Amino acid sequence: MTSKTFGFAALLAGALALAACAPKAAAPAEPVAPVAEEPEMDAPQAVVAVVGGDFRPASGGEGILQGVLTIEGEDYPRYSAILTPAAGDEAVELYIDDSEADSVGDGIASLNGKAVLAYYTVDGDNRLGALTAEGKELLDPNPYFEAETEIRSITGVLTGVNPPTQGDLPSLITVTAPDGQSVEFEYFVYDPLPDYEGKTVTARYVFETRNGVTWVRELAQQ
Repeated sequence: MTSKTFGFAALLAGALALAACAPKAAAPAEPVAPVAEEPEMDAPQAVVAVVGGDFRPASGGEGILQGVLTIEGEDYPRYSAILTPAAGDEAVELYIDDSEADSVGDGIASLNGKAVLAYYTVDGDNRLGALTAEGKELLDPNPYFEAETEIRSITGVLTGVNPPTQGDLPSLITVTAPDGQSVEFEYFVYDPLPDYEGKTVTARYVFETRNGVTWVRELAQQ
């Protein structure tokens, strides 16, 4: 073998050795299916009621509370309640609309005095306290309303009071001012309000913030 041939063979052998040591190209990655987010739970729990049909609040001011639920007021299907956290934090007022519930078992009322996990949103509405027309007060006097410190008012055309309320839920009534501004109220409509449909009235009201429960379940006993 000549020196040229020997040199070429050595170079070829070195190239093959380097090729064998070089890292192989990685295969294309397989697509990974998205993993659904699972809610975190402290312990296995039995569903008692789902308010609004959603596990978590849809939007706005989301909050989560855990503690003992005490139902203070009932105007079926709506309830006012207090939730006292187990950690000794300040109690929170809650609003529950059972008409929107997909209930299992005995529903919201069965949770009174029970340890629960509750999801809620912070929203608000206008509470009508006084309504006057033609120099007359159309609603019963309410001393608690008159003690409020931030009473608002609007004068305009009243609509939504005729026909009167049917069923367990209040009517949605509206006062529309001449400039187009309007304020809506949920209110149980009875006499004499239907007679004032389309007439000019002055409504006095307050805006109330409330914590509306969207989902609640009883905590399992340990």
